[in-house]
Amino acid sequence: MRIYKNEKISLLLLLLCVTLSFMMVFVSEGFNAAHTVREESLRLHVLADTDSEADQAVKLKVRDAILEETGDMFISCASASEAVNRVLEKKEEIKEIAENVLRENGFDYGAEVLVEEEYFGTRQYENVSLPAGNYTALRVVLGKGEGHNWWCVMFPPLCLPAVTERNEDSVYGVFGENGGDLVTGKSGYKVKFRIVEIVESIIESIKS
Repeated sequence: MRIYKNEKISLLLLLLCVTLSFMMVFVSEGFNAAHTVREESLRLHVLADTDSEADQAVKLKVRDAILEETGDMFISCASASEAVNRVLEKKEEIKEIAENVLRENGFDYGAEVLVEEEYFGTRQYENVSLPAGNYTALRVVLGKGEGHNWWCVMFPPLCLPAVTERNEDSVYGVFGENGGDLVTGKSGYKVKFRIVEIVESIIESIKS
């Protein structure tokens, strides 16, 4: 049976439409998963006073003290909003922890503790990659906060010491299957992650 030229064009157009439909579903899953990861994360961001060796060293001591004191804070939290509320309740205590470390180490500047939206680029932490975008963060600013910073994910708990099996379970429990696959790079989500990364970096560059 002979297929005429217009019938060939129709078949090609149909194939193109089907392919585009599959691509839209594929990309949409990636963006939806990235949105879930951002909405359900609480970042910890500690900014040093300067890049001097002493200021950078005390930054890490402040980090360790905060993580030690807040290690069990989120055990009963089922969502990022609950984790944020818990941190807001403990803001003054966290500030006191930071400033005690500063005083004990002979520093005369203080610490400012904020809970706010902050833009992060794509970050790798142990076995987890977080897509770029705006996240809620607990910001601990030491002194002028002009030095190199340190960050991790407080909720779900990924800060210490690495992404253990328990922590990976927490990732999937909080982010869901698609979000968990996205940040751990499973089930073909590395490609989706890369697509999200490229598109959103373009959008961010246009904004700026």
